[in-house]
Amino acid sequence: MCNGVFTAVVGNLFGSDPDSDWEITLQSMLLGSYDRLTSILLRLALQTSVYFIWRERNDRRHNGTGKTVDQLARLIDKSIKNRITATNYRSNQQLYGLMQRWFSAHL
Repeated sequence: MCNGVFTAVVGNLFGSDPDSDWEITLQSMLLGSYDRLTSILLRLALQTSVYFIWRERNDRRHNGTGKTVDQLARLIDKSIKNRITATNYRSNQQLYGLMQRWFSAHL
């Protein structure tokens, strides 16, 4: 489930699908040569995914409720979009194009 959610969230930010092995995926994020916006979005996607997967695990364990991979991926995507919007990326030259890069990864 975890890798399915992360794969759905990152879209084509890696250029291809992330490896199913978390260790390889994390090494790719750390050692890969990504442009600034892609690097920011990959880190944001990882942080947000870990948080929501942790919440989902707790909901399933303590409340007996659960979401599908698609529902969880949409929730994470919306959270990332809200975070990008909250950064006021349009007025920051270093972050200009952040939302456009996020949308281009999910075509």
